[in-house]
Amino acid sequence: MGKYNIANKPCMCGSGKKYKKCCLLIESDLEAINQLIHSLTELDLTKQFIEDVLKEIETKIAMLDLSDNVLKDIYINMVQHYQAIGKDKLVLELIEKYKFDESEHSIIKLWYKMIKLIALRNLYSFEKVIELVPELLEMSRRIEWGSSNDNTVKSGVMLELGKTLSILIQMDGGKNQLAIDTCLELYDEIIEVYEKNIIHDIDHYHGALGNKLMLLKKQGKSNSINIVDSIHEVLKKKLYVGNLQGVANAYSMLATHFLNEKDYKQAIAYSKKDIVLSREYGSYLDLVKPLLNLSIIYLECRQISQAKKVAREALQFAEKVKNSELEDRIKHHLMRIDEEAKLINSEGGYIGKNAICPCNSNGENKKLYVECCGEADYDYEELKNVLASPELFHYTDLIRNDDVSNINFDNLKSYLKPLEENEVRVSWLEIVSKGAYQEIYELADMASLNLISAKQLLKDFVHPDLDPEAEAVIIKETSISLSICILSVNSLEAFVNQLIFFLSEIEEAQMPNHIKGNLPGNLLTNVADYQRNTRFEDKLNIIFNLYTNSRWNNFDRYTSRELSKLISIRNELVHFKSQKFTKIIPSNNEENILRNLPKEIELRKVNNSWPLKILNISFAKWCIELSESIINFVKVSYIKEVECNK
Repeated sequence: MGKYNIANKPCMCGSGKKYKKCCLLIESDLEAINQLIHSLTELDLTKQFIEDVLKEIETKIAMLDLSDNVLKDIYINMVQHYQAIGKDKLVLELIEKYKFDESEHSIIKLWYKMIKLIALRNLYSFEKVIELVPELLEMSRRIEWGSSNDNTVKSGVMLELGKTLSILIQMDGGKNQLAIDTCLELYDEIIEVYEKNIIHDIDHYHGALGNKLMLLKKQGKSNSINIVDSIHEVLKKKLYVGNLQGVANAYSMLATHFLNEKDYKQAIAYSKKDIVLSREYGSYLDLVKPLLNLSIIYLECRQISQAKKVAREALQFAEKVKNSELEDRIKHHLMRIDEEAKLINSEGGYIGKNAICPCNSNGENKKLYVECCGEADYDYEELKNVLASPELFHYTDLIRNDDVSNINFDNLKSYLKPLEENEVRVSWLEIVSKGAYQEIYELADMASLNLISAKQLLKDFVHPDLDPEAEAVIIKETSISLSICILSVNSLEAFVNQLIFFLSEIEEAQMPNHIKGNLPGNLLTNVADYQRNTRFEDKLNIIFNLYTNSRWNNFDRYTSRELSKLISIRNELVHFKSQKFTKIIPSNNEENILRNLPKEIELRKVNNSWPLKILNISFAKWCIELSESIINFVKVSYIKEVECNK
């Protein structure tokens, strides 16, 4: 009753309303706002999530009549998130209105001065940036390395000061030695205190390492440093800790490096990978940079349509965050594209698919763009759709660039490893690393696909509610059994042809001892001809004996006879000879093809010719089990033989 009485009493604010209709509602909404703000403290938030949460908070604020002090307490926790999605003008307005950068607490003051610096830098307000840099340098130097929170702010400010000075150095043509020295000192101090375990902000450490490398590169002081390998090392560290925005920044560095080196293939690939991550985890401004980089690359490669397309997309994002200075820069770039296109046309040059690649790798033998650097020009998101490998190209895998070498007998054991129960394989993928991008080759595992299809047909048919005597069921059972028989033998022939292909991929000197010198003379001369024109059973016996070191010859004779029976039945069903009517009533003697059948096969009790007697579920199961057991025998035997001869 106490809470009820309080809720119904006049509100203490003096509004004249009941407490439950006034400040109690506001308190509830403020609690909801605080929970939403807290949700923004998680790691690796997507841009869309941040936008949605901020929009929900703004909607709640608009419905409340809040004092400036309450609003200040809310916005002080939202400023950095507005910056994360590129709303730098709003950031400056909030800092100016609520004086966040004039706090009496030195760390809070330093933090919001840094946010102000980033906003001014993003808006290209470099006169104000130049005014603010000395103040921030002085403030950061006055704060000693101490508590964890203070260290995080100080190292973050130093990193942003380094980034800002790097931009100012570039604008000045790299002539301001004092700025260069100060920038390097900032990066070196972050690196030193991290390596001495004074600070624990690994993102700041990685950022300092990467930015220092790029500054040294621009100053021509990195001759003794392999810039690409060094950035890759930083990149791997960022990946290890899940700093995906940092990974995108590393991609940006690499794209810029390769663009300067005129290696457009690598520049395109790194720019596109930067775009993939920035779309998800970066701000709109983070996304504009790689889009502009890519547009510049396309322009230099005379891919005019593509250059315009990505530049216009960059312009849309600049307009979205109302960054007028950036909009003007992009519009100027679009004008440059038009001018370049007119110049190329006036000189009788080619653009698009017919353009000559301008990279440094061609020498006198110039290639078309599509045959050279254009090979890396594909959408990396599409690689997620590679069949049977939906997670193959997650962002982390894009970084690892795992290089699966050409098939050889050192790793053939993995190709011949028997599949576990319920394990599915539809193909083998060979991934060849080309630096920033990958070429992917696929070999369909038709042996596995045929068996998978046969098993699925059997699984879909078997159902306890089906009446085995029903005509429709008999027809369906017959058709499914026919399909399974064909698929089972197909799996065996596909398996034999795969084994032949594997042999053709390696030098004879690299083959296991039990295979060397025993290859059929005509196998390696013309693989396709051997696969197509050698009699199936002959080919099967030769190849199986080759891989198993003649264990196939000594395999269970009963199984060998069963295999011959299966192939014979399949051949008769596929190449059925219509030579005469078969007498079925009164029934004739048992037909030859039905003699000596395995005990697992139960003939259908009908007065019909042999196909309608044998094509049933017991026959279908036998086909699958026999084919699978033979394939697994060859695989296991090969692996045992290799292990024995090590």
